Amino acid sequence: MDLQDTQTLLCGKVEDFLMSLYRLSKITDAPQINFLAGGSGVSAREAHRIADDLQRMGLVRFGKYGTVTWTKAGKEYASALAKRKEICYTMRG
Repeated sequence: MDLQDTQTLLCGKVEDFLMSLYRLSKITDAPQINFLAGGSGVSAREAHRIADDLQRMGLVRFGKYGTVTWTKAGKEYASALAKRKEICYTMRG
């Protein structure tokens, strides 16, 4: 999936979920969906729906015990998203 196409498809909740996964994946290779829900401010049910949508888009994979891991495309997208958010935060001062 092209990064430009993905950017137009994702809403704020989904970006928050991706950023939560990005931060947690620096601590553990496969964060569990319940931790991602808490980190992105959504219910476990909503987090599962978001992760399922992201899996269909080819950005993440579900693993055993409710874990979520990146695909190569997902990792690249999340890295670009994190850089974009950092730039916006820096510019706000």
